Amino acid sequence: MPRKPRIGVCVYCGNRREVTRDHVPPKCLFPAETRVNLVTVYACCTCHDSYKLDDEYFRVTLSVRDDLPIGSDSQFLRDQTRKTLRDPAATAFRKAIRASTVRVPIHSPSGVYLGHATALKIDTARVKRTAERIVRGLYGKFLGHPLPQAYDLQVVLLDLQRDMSALKNPEVQEVLMLLGKCGKHRAFGQALDVWYATTDDDAHSSFWVIRLHGAFGFLGFTVPRD
Repeated sequence: MPRKPRIGVCVYCGNRREVTRDHVPPKCLFPAETRVNLVTVYACCTCHDSYKLDDEYFRVTLSVRDDLPIGSDSQFLRDQTRKTLRDPAATAFRKAIRASTVRVPIHSPSGVYLGHATALKIDTARVKRTAERIVRGLYGKFLGHPLPQAYDLQVVLLDLQRDMSALKNPEVQEVLMLLGKCGKHRAFGQALDVWYATTDDDAHSSFWVIRLHGAFGFLGFTVPRD
């Protein structure tokens, strides 16, 4: 007997249609043994399937960082990237990654030049798409409903360990102060930390700080559309 389709509201597009469970953040970022505590949401098949390639690219950008904490999670990210790049069907992906590599100067903390190294020039737009998906998914899960269509979602990418300049922005400082006073914190092992809060006068306006694997983070804002 065929399985009866599950009908529900997609956390990403807000439409009511056939849905499946989706992991937030994407399960491809975590080893199988740590996926049991991940957040799951309902997503329509169109939204669910449209994120796959961006999720893989997001994983690659994490795996090539040199500041990932030592451990099984970091090793998993790097092993999966090697597996993806060796896949015979990933020719186009390999070419895109190869075309994005650049040589950059390396300096010690005191500014001494140490030579050059190969680095990946990140496609910020692709990384932001996955970050926005993560915020939308967590918003729907923690606040109990999809983000209304009358609201926009904005994401600011941060490097929480090295480049603290974004945290000095007055608007960001205000958000962090609000989170410190009334925000909620959810931790999922050492791989994911989430801080979030809503404003007193608008339950749909919210602020998010999300950190993945202790080495990458971003801010999320949901605000009324002008």
